[in-house]
Amino acid sequence: MRPILSLTSNFAALAGVVLLGAAVATAYFGLRAVNETLRVERLSLRTVADLEGLQGSLNEAESLQREYLLTGDPALLARFETLRAKIGSYVADLESRFEQPEQRAAMPDLKSAIAAQLAALAQTMEARRSQGAEEAVRLAFAPAQTALTTRVDQLMDQFSRRERRTVGQRESAAAEDLGFLERGTLVGILLAVGLLGWSLRTGQRLEAARRAAESALQARSRELRLLIDAVPAMIAYVDTDERYLLHNRAYAQWLGIPSARIDGRTVREVVGEKAYALARPYIEHALAGDEARYERSQRHADGSARDLAVAYVPHRGAAGVVLGYYALLTDITDVKQLSRAKSDFVVMVSHELRTPATAIRGSLGLLEGGGAGPVPAPIAQLAAIAQGACERLLRVLDDILEIERIEAGEIALEWREEDLQALLAPSIAHAGPLAEKKGVRVESAGSMPSKRVRTDAGRVDQVLTNLLANAIQFSPDGGVVQVGAQAGKDHVRISVRDHGPGVSEDFRPRLFQKFSQAPGAARGRTGRFGLGLAVSKMLVERLGGRIGYDPAPGGGSIFWFELHVGQPGERRRRERDEPGEKPGTAVQQK
Repeated sequence: MRPILSLTSNFAALAGVVLLGAAVATAYFGLRAVNETLRVERLSLRTVADLEGLQGSLNEAESLQREYLLTGDPALLARFETLRAKIGSYVADLESRFEQPEQRAAMPDLKSAIAAQLAALAQTMEARRSQGAEEAVRLAFAPAQTALTTRVDQLMDQFSRRERRTVGQRESAAAEDLGFLERGTLVGILLAVGLLGWSLRTGQRLEAARRAAESALQARSRELRLLIDAVPAMIAYVDTDERYLLHNRAYAQWLGIPSARIDGRTVREVVGEKAYALARPYIEHALAGDEARYERSQRHADGSARDLAVAYVPHRGAAGVVLGYYALLTDITDVKQLSRAKSDFVVMVSHELRTPATAIRGSLGLLEGGGAGPVPAPIAQLAAIAQGACERLLRVLDDILEIERIEAGEIALEWREEDLQALLAPSIAHAGPLAEKKGVRVESAGSMPSKRVRTDAGRVDQVLTNLLANAIQFSPDGGVVQVGAQAGKDHVRISVRDHGPGVSEDFRPRLFQKFSQAPGAARGRTGRFGLGLAVSKMLVERLGGRIGYDPAPGGGSIFWFELHVGQPGERRRRERDEPGEKPGTAVQQK
């Protein structure tokens, strides 16, 4: 509908231009002649009036001179100066108004004569003031001053007669042009009426289209409102001034605030200082152009404590400029309760399994070691296999318990300044027996940098041991596992390289997830059930670092993790505030 109306409007404009052009073409010459005639006539009449005013002012100046000669009243001097300025203004106007060459040629004579006459009058009045009336009268009636007055009167008379003659000529020309102008004006009026009717009709159509568009927009707005009000999650939109522009019913119900007290107010005013202080870093992150997600506990309007998953999604304009952000809040209290119930169940089951598993391992150890007397070789071999399986079961239970403790925030970190070489040496040494049993050699890849890091040595040993065990298990017989370290600006990167089969590209995104194992990796070979790397990732992130994987040149894998050389958590804060790769994104490669 709008394109049709727009086309109609354009056609109306084009028709109007054509009609207007015809009217202008018809009346152009008449209007031009009449306008020029009227202009020159007005100019001439004004010139005549100015000449008369100038003549009157000169006569008044002469009268003031004579009056001053008789009375000597000082007030007359001030009036004379005012009149003198007025005469100068008349002369300037006349000089700027004359367009004919003969007028311009004669103007210097008139200007000079008037200036001389005014000077003579001023001289006479000064003589009266300083030398007395007798001397002033002598100057006033001197032949030279009389000649000046006569000259000025003659020039003024010439200009007046010339201008009056011009006025008469122009009046005759104007009368001749008016007839043509009247006919042209009539045609123009008729054309203008037609154009006005067309324009009004088009304007009515466009107005109807505008109203229809507004009605459709309002209908869509109502539909959008119904849609977001039907969503069970809490939704709001906040601009760059941190003011609410939109929210749904669930959001207002959650806060227990009427909708009228939300839109147009700032986040701080709506949620309060305490909740705003918690959300502020994430709000700033979203307004800087990055999506922010976090979880928090908050009191519901009914007073109950609830868990929320919060996401702030930036809204960008056409030029990529951030205009605000969408706030999406989901009540995950039930999910959290289920997760806690699951964790409690896992911990309970793990503890219940660990006790008999430990007893079985001890008994098998005694049996294998001859503590219960001589054991036939076949039975000893079976006992050794059972003990190995029991060891793997205990490691799995340890990993499960460790993950639950980390997720629950129940592990305490012991931060100390550690020398890097001394920090890594125990893990390399402990991996020796496993490597020797597998026929694999563990060695350092070059010299270690002389760095001191602030970290938890026990947790670093746990991470590095996991990576070394993983590398040894997947290395071919006779292979080499290399441990290296590289120093960065504010961190050190510890890497473990093997020459095994590597990790397929489609499995890499799940590499550090719990219970994830690459296709073809038998649980019996690793003995870890896909938990070792998940534990390592959680520990490294708790230490303020990050962990990742790179395919090794020529084949194999490189697992690495980074430790910050400064205070714990400092690097995460900086990476949150600076653009670039954020902690934990390294495990999402490819």
